[in-house]
Amino acid sequence: MKKRIALVIPYFGKFHNYFSIFLKSCAYNPTVDFFVFTDIVENYDYPPNVHRVIMSFTALKERIQKLYDFEIVLNEPYDLCDFKVAYGEIFQEYLEPYDFWGFCDCDLIYGDIRHFLTEELLEKYEKLFMRGHFTLFRNVAEVNQLYRNEIDGVKQYEVAFSEAGAHHFDEGYPEDVPGINRIFQDAGIAVFDEYYFADIDVEHYAFRQSDLKDAEQEQRKEKQSVFAWEQGKLYRYYSENNVIRKEEFMYIHLQKRKMKNLISSVKQAEQFLVMPNKFTDYVNINTGNIKRFNRNRIYISRIYLRVKTGIVRRISFGGKNAK
Repeated sequence: MKKRIALVIPYFGKFHNYFSIFLKSCAYNPTVDFFVFTDIVENYDYPPNVHRVIMSFTALKERIQKLYDFEIVLNEPYDLCDFKVAYGEIFQEYLEPYDFWGFCDCDLIYGDIRHFLTEELLEKYEKLFMRGHFTLFRNVAEVNQLYRNEIDGVKQYEVAFSEAGAHHFDEGYPEDVPGINRIFQDAGIAVFDEYYFADIDVEHYAFRQSDLKDAEQEQRKEKQSVFAWEQGKLYRYYSENNVIRKEEFMYIHLQKRKMKNLISSVKQAEQFLVMPNKFTDYVNINTGNIKRFNRNRIYISRIYLRVKTGIVRRISFGGKNAK
């Protein structure tokens, strides 16, 4: 019998315009359950393995506060990032039947999760992956409570939970961030961290992977590539010396990237393309199409954001001087 996996997603406000595509990719992973805790009552086509739990942000904050004898600082939903490592305790009654629980984002599209998360891996590791967009923990008390361990004599979780701002307690390399991965390292517990996913750099139009952006091979692939979702499988197709090659991924993480949803019917789609700025109906993939998909090298939405941010900063700076 396969080990049961549950993924937790608290989300408040408004889903992005491709949430229905995210749900579609979840549906093709029927042996993985997802719990979406949200105040969004808008109807979506939730598949049977995606469980929506209506909950206000205030109610969630109260639920979390009951676990601690110090005052937590949770001013907005984004601040939940530091609390992700505690979801095993925060949502214990929902997660009790599962062998593994985890957290993930919904600005991603899944491929075949079980193809990568084999039973052999789940037998061997207590924690899988090190990043905030997808992490799994073995669902046992000693692992769920490990985040409470001290780092160099400091209860770092109390710092992260009681101070404003992002502490990246849920992710980061142990040598760089005093967070959960450092705690596992100090405890002598190995963490599985193969690069099974495509974590896309938001600063570039083409599909450049964030952690691999300086690798020469990755830079060659990014210039002539496209992702395709095909009946629950996620592939990157790329052109190399006019030959089409492909590689499979567990998911693609689009982090803050503005995307257009141009799929004619997400509900009926058995396959679709993921291009640098949009989702589209599937077309045959060849070298000519790949070149056409990557023709627009001007990242308009990112340029607009930079200009907007610059204007806001200048106005703010001018306002301070006026005082």
